[in-house]
Amino acid sequence: MNRAASKSNFLSIKLWLASVIVAATAGLIIMMAVPSSAKNPGADHQGQGDRQGLVGSWFVTARVNVLGQPVVTLRTLATCNADGTVVATPQIDIVASTAHGTWRTIDKDEFAITAVYLKRDAKGVEFIGTTKVRATLTLHEATQELTGRFQADVFDVDGNVVQSFTGTAQATRIEVEPLE
Repeated sequence: MNRAASKSNFLSIKLWLASVIVAATAGLIIMMAVPSSAKNPGADHQGQGDRQGLVGSWFVTARVNVLGQPVVTLRTLATCNADGTVVATPQIDIVASTAHGTWRTIDKDEFAITAVYLKRDAKGVEFIGTTKVRATLTLHEATQELTGRFQADVFDVDGNVVQSFTGTAQATRIEVEPLE
């Protein structure tokens, strides 16, 4: 294999991995974008003491399943807002923007989420498309954990789907830890 072909193959693998990372991170974020369905009357600050929903900040771990590839584990931080919006920071931010999305309630403890990332090339410069992540998730009130599944669709700059894959995610609430 000549040097140019080797470099091209390396860049293709790098872009594929970047797409997987973007989609997995988006999946994580989407899975955490759950609204608060009811506030705890004893809460002294919005988001603190709220144990009826996911308003607040979360540490997310996602596992991405791409056919024929090893499972990829990614982490992200996400903040879920009471108005039904979510903002999340991916583990590898050079190839993906912050995610923006919305949610709706499916059932008492189940939610549907959709979020979108802008994708950049491996150098983090050129816009190369978007990744849309759709998720169904379940809130476990007793443990303050979130689990679910997602599907990520990767689009090129013209809006054509170039890849789709699935994954699972788990999130834990970031709690206040006062200094003593």
